[in-house]
Amino acid sequence: MTESLLSFAHNLGKTLDEQIRVFEVLRGDIESLLSAYRHDWTSQPLRRIFVRACWSMIEGEVFCVKQLTLRACELGNKSLSAEEHVFLFRGPGIS
Repeated sequence: MTESLLSFAHNLGKTLDEQIRVFEVLRGDIESLLSAYRHDWTSQPLRRIFVRACWSMIEGEVFCVKQLTLRACELGNKSLSAEEHVFLFRGPGIS
């Protein structure tokens, strides 16, 4: 393997590790809610908290996939259009 390919794999691996850590934290929030309230889902605020935690996990995953894609393009010397770069760089919930 060439030095640049090793560097590419290392940096992309770091980005993927970060994505996995984000997923684990967000999944932990959902699991905590499930274990704390598994016997009583009658409270509407609790159900809303659960739905918000699920959406946070989905948005976090989308953001991480975008970051992984952006990093892969940067490391692979892929030229992105301005629109593609803005789409990938933008965080969740930002229009």
